Amino acid sequence: MTVLSGPMLSRRNLNLGLSGVGALAALGVARGHAAKSALHTNPAQELRDYLRIQGDLSGKPAPNAWRGYYIAVTPDENPKVVFDCESCETKLVLPRDDGRFEVWSKVMTIFKDPETGEVLNGKTFRNPWTGEENLVAPNIIGSRSLYYVGDDGRITSAQFALDTNAKKGENWSADIDTNMESALTLTWTEMGDNVQMVGQRKYPDKRPIPLAEYGTTTVPLDQIRNPDLQRVDSIFGIVFLAPWQGFLKMGDRPGHSVWHCVGSKLKSFDELSPAYLAQAERYIPDVLAWGDA
Repeated sequence: MTVLSGPMLSRRNLNLGLSGVGALAALGVARGHAAKSALHTNPAQELRDYLRIQGDLSGKPAPNAWRGYYIAVTPDENPKVVFDCESCETKLVLPRDDGRFEVWSKVMTIFKDPETGEVLNGKTFRNPWTGEENLVAPNIIGSRSLYYVGDDGRITSAQFALDTNAKKGENWSADIDTNMESALTLTWTEMGDNVQMVGQRKYPDKRPIPLAEYGTTTVPLDQIRNPDLQRVDSIFGIVFLAPWQGFLKMGDRPGHSVWHCVGSKLKSFDELSPAYLAQAERYIPDVLAWGDA
């Protein structure tokens, strides 16, 4: 889930594959080896299933909506909820003729007063640690990536751009920066009528500390087993540890944030809350337009 931005953390610094949210709850571990289950003996099918969960192979946008909390962890007090969060990471999966997949991803998180539910975007927030009035900004990050099965048989993702402002179906360069490649490692576990897809993203040591993401996605077993379905329903939960959100201007103050979220994949933008849609129309109209293409 790719959830942070601002001066302290850029999309390049955060891009896992969640992204993720950076793919949301199914996360890649750089240079890992996939843990196979009876569901997957073919990496091409595993990649297809992953993308059916994250998005929609028919080319329709797939909103992955979640709600949760932004929690402050400091040395001298118990963790406290600073903001309620409402968010959506939209995936647009575009199959290519060469068997690879372009994946557009953009997420916007809005921050709310945890007691009243008031949307705080564009409003001031009195920082309880610094005493300053901080202007709250929505968290918006996006990327364009390419997913494919490499010559070594691993599922690989490579990031091409830190934005999504391009024509649909644009053919990106075949030259991939190897520094932006990572192997996608997934664990699949059958649990009754469902399948859980679990992953962990590993960040290089040079990234800001702390930085870690852990998530689990649950999907219906019968949908995964049906190869004719272009999309698979999912619910997910994620915990993300990160430095302070940029607009809080915490500097070197000790402590860090924990993001907790639970969500599900929606069929269309119409299922988003009116409050969130109003913010999306203001801040990310380009993403809403994906549904009109």
